[in-house]
Amino acid sequence: MQTKSNDPSDEQLLERVHAGDSGALGLLYVRYSPRVCDFALQFSGDEKEAEDITHNVFCRLWERRELIVDIESLKAYLFKMTRNEILTLFRHRRVERNYLKLRMEEEPPEDADATAHVTTKELVDMIDLAIERMPELRRRIFLMSRYDEMTYAEIAARLDISPRTVQYHIGKALADLRKLLNILMMFV
Repeated sequence: MQTKSNDPSDEQLLERVHAGDSGALGLLYVRYSPRVCDFALQFSGDEKEAEDITHNVFCRLWERRELIVDIESLKAYLFKMTRNEILTLFRHRRVERNYLKLRMEEEPPEDADATAHVTTKELVDMIDLAIERMPELRRRIFLMSRYDEMTYAEIAARLDISPRTVQYHIGKALADLRKLLNILMMFV
């Protein structure tokens, strides 16, 4: 990021953060939080989750301030931290989904509302069906990204396609799932 001549550089701010200057962290937050949030939003698809990821990234930067003396590129460091937070989010989503599936396979307690139980299971089944009905390449790319946690570059290399093609198919898959969820939520 281009700074004005009187603005401190990233390196200067990192040195100040390392020394415990929370004001320097605030300046880095103002400088880079929009990029981090936009990056997180591209993957999470949810503004609140993207804001949470952004907050977590800068909290972790502060928590690890004593270790940041040898950062060559703050942008690359923030990218990696954001990527790790996104992967944590997707792992958490997968655990929740698996838990939900397991709960739906169990018998509901006697006092449970059977219609809510069926509705939740049906939602999960509809999402799974939507994924199964995606065009073959899109489904493979989506599953490799979300279930196998492969990067766009890894998927592109494995399928011998460009990373932009991977990005396109992930975007289309997520858009299709969002439309489906919006429709399904009318019935919940």
